[in-house]
Order: sequence, then C-alpha cells, then structure tokens
Amino acid sequence: GHRDRPRPHLDLKREHLAMIRGDARGPGGDESGLTIDETMFSVALLAVAFLGLAEVQAFSSRGLSLGRNHEIATMLATEQIEDVRRSSFTSVVSGSSTRTTGGVRFTVSRTVTAIGTSNKRVDVVSTWTDRFGTRSIRLASLLTRASNPGDPQIGRAHV
Repeated sequence: GHRDRPRPHLDLKREHLAMIRGDARGPGGDESGLTIDETMFSVALLAVAFLGLAEVQAFSSRGLSLGRNHEIATMLATEQIEDVRRSSFTSVVSGSSTRTTGGVRFTVSRTVTAIGTSNKRVDVVSTWTDRFGTRSIRLASLLTRASNPGDPQIGRAHV
C-alpha cells in the first residue's frame, strides 16, 4: 500500500531532528563531521610536523653559520700563508692578529719553527668562538731559502 512508499520529505525531517539532537548522521546513516578526539589528534599531528620543520630549520641555520665561519677562518689563514710566500726568508717570524667579521672575532696565530738553517715550518691556526663553541682550522707550509742572484736571503714558501 501507500504506507510502503518512500516519503523523502519525512526522511529529511528525521535527519534534521537527528542533527539537532546531536546524532549527526548524514544520508545513508553515515557519520559526518569530526569528533573532538579526531580534531585533537589532527591538531597534535600538525604540531609534531611543525616542530619537526622547526628543528630542520635550526639545523640548517647551524650548518650555514658553521660553514660561513669556517670559510672566513680558512680565508684568513690562507692570507697568512700567502704573506709568508711573498716575504723574505729572514723576515718570517711567529705572531698573531685578530679580525672581526660578521660579528665573530677570529684570531690568526702563525708559529714559525726553524728546520736547520735553510727551512722553516709555518703553522697557521685560525680560531673563532661563535654560538656553537670554539672552533679552529690549521694550515701548514714549508718555507725554503731559495737562491736569488740579487738577494741570497730571499726564500719562497712551497706548499
């Protein structure tokens, strides 16, 4: 009979009343929307993801800073070695200097050790302290007295 016929308008009214009562079921009896537990889980998952991204960013920043400072320290030490190569054998002596670059203070120390009468070992250490601690790099060179018709005291470094 006519009681077995579907009545779409009554089904819509039942769904509407169910939603008002808090029994949120969509068409076909499916649950729609998110429960508080699902929402909290999603927020926690996003928080963990963002913390992971922050850690990656901090790690990248550290690597960039260390790389930049290492590059500057290497450049300063290389300058010292180049100065030695341009200097006369007798004028190459130990010493140190400081330079501040990018807010970081670098100390460059040159230690000269005589090896016999015609050779000198030159060790250059460039040291700096940044937010990650004290770091240093070391370069070494051997300076040999070379014969020069104009000045027998001139030597050149051989790296």
